[in-house]
Amino acid sequence: MEKQKKKISEMLNRKVFIAAVLVLALAVLGIFVLHQPQKPVEEPEPTAEVDDQEYDASEGIINADEYDGTILAETEDAGREYIDSTLFLGDSNTARFLRFLSDDDKTAFTTIKNTIGVVGMGVDAIASLPCMQFSTGTFTIPRSVAILQPERVIIMFGTNNLYGSSKEAEGFAQRYTQQILAIQKAYPSVDIIVASIPPVSRVRDYTNVSMTQIDAYNKAIVRMCEENDWKYLNTAEALKDPRTGFAREGMMDKDGLHLSRQGLITLFSYIRTHAWITEDDRPKPLSAIPAVYGVVPDLIKVNPLNNEEFTEEPAPSETPEPQSYTVPSVKTLGELRSWAKDKGIMISVNPSDAKDTAQIQSLSPGAGSEIKEGQTIKVTVKTKAVFTVPAFATESEAKAWEAQTGIKVTIVYAESTQPAGTVLEQSAAAGQSVEEGSTITVTVAKAQAAESPEPTDSPAPTDSPEPTTAPEPTTSPEPTETPAHTHSYTSAVTQAATCGAPGVMTYTCSCGDSYTEAIPATGAHSWQENGRVDASCASPGSITWICPVCGATYTETIPQLTEGCGTETPPEPTDTPPEEPPAENTEG
Repeated sequence: MEKQKKKISEMLNRKVFIAAVLVLALAVLGIFVLHQPQKPVEEPEPTAEVDDQEYDASEGIINADEYDGTILAETEDAGREYIDSTLFLGDSNTARFLRFLSDDDKTAFTTIKNTIGVVGMGVDAIASLPCMQFSTGTFTIPRSVAILQPERVIIMFGTNNLYGSSKEAEGFAQRYTQQILAIQKAYPSVDIIVASIPPVSRVRDYTNVSMTQIDAYNKAIVRMCEENDWKYLNTAEALKDPRTGFAREGMMDKDGLHLSRQGLITLFSYIRTHAWITEDDRPKPLSAIPAVYGVVPDLIKVNPLNNEEFTEEPAPSETPEPQSYTVPSVKTLGELRSWAKDKGIMISVNPSDAKDTAQIQSLSPGAGSEIKEGQTIKVTVKTKAVFTVPAFATESEAKAWEAQTGIKVTIVYAESTQPAGTVLEQSAAAGQSVEEGSTITVTVAKAQAAESPEPTDSPAPTDSPEPTTAPEPTTSPEPTETPAHTHSYTSAVTQAATCGAPGVMTYTCSCGDSYTEAIPATGAHSWQENGRVDASCASPGSITWICPVCGATYTETIPQLTEGCGTETPPEPTDTPPEEPPAENTEG
């Protein structure tokens, strides 16, 4: 028994000793660790907080059987010819068609002649925003379609309308319908195809854009197409991961919203293999197409998805080094546009309505500087001098004024009882304003022909030898007098007046003579929505409106919510601005 107790005591002492050694070792280790330099803890990459926590990808699937004849089915590859005969209309993703190189022939997917892609543009501006530049002026999308006369259009808007919620899908489709009808009215022969809104990546910069809303909007678009006998191009199915419903890996650029080069290759492959080719019923012969200069740069200043000002769009990933050019030394805007049009270089003109004949005042970057494709040259042109027409009394006064001002004065002579050289009429009335380079016509009394004196009777001849008879002279025909030309002018608007600038009415006679008159500025802005912050129970909201013609803006306040607080139902959006903005907020 004593031996057993002694053995137990030894075991306990051994355990206490081992425990003490372990405690001492841990203490020493702790002191060592505390005295070592600490490495910073690497935090995980932040992910976007999105409104897709309960997103169900199966809810976004569109059943093609329900829309037989509306959704374009798979076809043979229609090739590059199909792309070149199609006009693409859309937002920044469409603008990227010009900036990336395709996979087959290493050229851009489209050209400025079949692409109207406006960064930041939503469906509500399709029929109201002048955005496409031609040598004959800048026009809205419907008018541009009529000028370009394509066989078909593929319309790819909707991403910039994702600032609301999925509950607004039907209202969005109704507004979209009205804008597309404006295109159809402008050029009834065009075939209309509407593409789906592309998906976004699961992790993305735009946290308020959700796949739930995109799927709801795409379902509304396909119903819209069925109701209006348009075709639906379900491009989203080529870009989506069928398991998650979000964009497949590699389809989107690093912001998760814009298509990457690989995404564009996938998109165009789908377009070519889901083609819609109908009998070409366009009126023949096609009208001559003026020179195409492309989309006006920097039209929309505020990003509708985050209400922040646009900065220069970052260069897309996987893009080859852009080609460099030297800015030429040219005199007129037309010469510069001609140089730039095939180089992927944009021209921003001040004033924006300047004609090709306008003289260049300054360039940025200047002549001789290096510029790369995709960049913009800012041009300031000389504004024409304006002169007030006096009341001319004589031809010499009119000629002296011509020499002084450079305004061409065409003199027309007419029969009159007034003294020769007296001004009888002038095409531009006294006090009227005319621009440098204009022509006016002045009608002047011409000198009257002098009358021949009556012959006097000759005295009776004295008797003299009979003279030999002289032959009778032949009588010269009386000269016919060319009657004075009377001008008959026809008028045409050669430059439309806008809210901030006067227009020009040109009067032309069949003889080639012409003159111009100023058309007063309309003073009426073309308001379109440019940004929105929804009201809530905690704060009021706002809508920002912009006139795309002159750049005037104002902000309308949406009252703070007082009813329905505590629910998640957003206030109904306001789709149209009031007739006139508050005077204190109007610019321009």
